[in-house]
Amino acid sequence: MSASSRRLDLLLICNFEPRQAQTCKDHIGAFAAFSQHNVHIYSGLGDLPDDLELERFDGVILHYTISVRLDTYLSPLARYRLRCFGGLKAMFIQDEYREINDSIEAIDYLGIDLLFTCIPEGEIEKVYSAARLPHLKCVNVLTGYVPRQLLDKEVPIFSNRALDVGYRGRIYPAWHGDLGREKWLIAENFLRDAPEYNLSCDISVRERDRIYGKKWIDFLTNCKAVLAVESGAGIFDFTGQIARSVEAHVARQSGHSSKLSYEDLKRLYFLDEDGRIRLNQISPRCFEAAALGTLIIAYEGDYSQVLEPWRHFVPLKKDHSNMGEVVAVLRDQGRAEGIIKMAYEEVACNAQYSYRGFMQHLDRELETLAKPDCRQRPIYQKAEFIRRFGRYDRSLRRHLIKSLVIRKIDNFGRRRVLPVLPRRLHPAVKKTAGMLVKKMAKIRAGRRRKAPDTQLPAALGSAINSPQEREEVMRLLALINQMAALSKRAKQQILAVRFDASTGCLTLSPGGELSGETPDSSLEQAVKAGRVECIKWLPGSLMGPAVLTPLHEVAQFPAIVDLIRRKPDLIRFFYPGDKVFSTDRKT
Repeated sequence: MSASSRRLDLLLICNFEPRQAQTCKDHIGAFAAFSQHNVHIYSGLGDLPDDLELERFDGVILHYTISVRLDTYLSPLARYRLRCFGGLKAMFIQDEYREINDSIEAIDYLGIDLLFTCIPEGEIEKVYSAARLPHLKCVNVLTGYVPRQLLDKEVPIFSNRALDVGYRGRIYPAWHGDLGREKWLIAENFLRDAPEYNLSCDISVRERDRIYGKKWIDFLTNCKAVLAVESGAGIFDFTGQIARSVEAHVARQSGHSSKLSYEDLKRLYFLDEDGRIRLNQISPRCFEAAALGTLIIAYEGDYSQVLEPWRHFVPLKKDHSNMGEVVAVLRDQGRAEGIIKMAYEEVACNAQYSYRGFMQHLDRELETLAKPDCRQRPIYQKAEFIRRFGRYDRSLRRHLIKSLVIRKIDNFGRRRVLPVLPRRLHPAVKKTAGMLVKKMAKIRAGRRRKAPDTQLPAALGSAINSPQEREEVMRLLALINQMAALSKRAKQQILAVRFDASTGCLTLSPGGELSGETPDSSLEQAVKAGRVECIKWLPGSLMGPAVLTPLHEVAQFPAIVDLIRRKPDLIRFFYPGDKVFSTDRKT
């Protein structure tokens, strides 16, 4: 950190789960371990804690484990609070090939200043164009780096490893394109050729064979070589329409003997999109293999210009035509160990690819865009922050436990119960399991925020003359009361009001989407003069608190207009001004 720069107080918002991939844990842990700034880590989904004061930080960083386009990860109210935050806002994003328009909308709504993207520098403008996001700075980073603890680990020498080749992957949907398809084709084709060369392999793309944590490290250290492909996807699905079309087509084909091949699906839905924007990059698995002394056998590719063929890895042609040459290197211990040594010394031990080096790069970028110190209150002390907000969100942990219980019950039923029961009972057992899942989902849905109960004030109730007036009053008061509750949680007024004198229209909108709000005095004069011709509800942006309201479309309230013309003083119940607005509305 330069002498002229100051130490920043930062909040990292992430979704840390004990069972998630080690790469995610290492990435999150690097902020506390290596950043020169003071980083507080909050893990949780949905809303931010009501008493978490963002104004006590110089900046907020959104980790890639938080999908900002999904309400389940970052609620509309949390997005609104972040939108209103005046400090530096940075964000990491991965798997950015899907529904990118929604992500761009969220980035724009939140007012992100600095985006750390995995897209290669030459391709960034094709996705996050300066015309669409003029105030956003994009910086290319890798999906993962070399964990220091792997370099210090004692591992078996090459000749003492039991397996020749290992690999774990998964089968991705067709709409991931050629790059996604390679992740399972390499396993299928290598297993096809392995018997010819008498290779001992442990290769799988089945979900049930996935390996995590310490078991994954033990697996790598038991393999002489590991297969690898470039990470990423071949298609940028900006609207999500490609994925929906392909998945719908595949669903229609389910059960049919004649199904469209991958080439047919590509021709129908994404022929011109595949490879148009390159997301090819090095996978963290390559770093892990290099650090643990495991030979890398990988498809030919660029690998973020980190790996050099025949120096750091053994290149395998995508048609597997050079399989004999690859096996010859694997059988030649001296040559294999030479490549392993180069990968360890030039890649794994390269400070540029360490988490410390990554954080130094990150710190420099944050310092460049840091805003003047305008914090209204002192930063949280470390002990205070941990005591009040903890490292892991309790509600998230309860949710994970319940989800795990459901999965275990389902697996137990399918693997242990169904095989010993008569076939005629299978539908009933499956139905019972489905009902359990639906019941748990219903319980979780019931915990979503509900609109506060609206009690009609006496003065307002006595002035109502018709059922239509009562219905409109109850409807609008429910909206306003809910905005009052959200305003209290966000610690600022969410409902914006504007009166257009030229049309006589009084417009209310959540999320502060209106500009030029009408002062209390101007509105009072307009009401007393009978110039209010309509009252309109405008939903506002779906990125913010508008989503939380029970009314998502434009609505007008003609009966309320007639009501306030008869009794102008009743406008105080429908206007959230500082002096006349109250959540009680008691008379």
